[in-house]
Amino acid sequence: MKAFETNNKKTHNTFNIEFCSSIHPLEPAGAILSNGVDMTKYIRFITNTGMTDTGEQLLDPELLKLSLRCKIV
Repeated sequence: MKAFETNNKKTHNTFNIEFCSSIHPLEPAGAILSNGVDMTKYIRFITNTGMTDTGEQLLDPELLKLSLRCKIV
């Protein structure tokens, strides 16, 4: 396993390079690799029915409802 280590005096970070280059079996099904700040924005976007924090409507609320419905394939 290859690792990348930084020489930052404040923190010691080890980053697994193989993690970025490998594909998990669920990723083609829509896996998300993100951070807490972006996930918070995403959840607010969903709960605000497709409206951003600035009040811009990016997605039709009815279309969002359809996308979140339970589906059986």
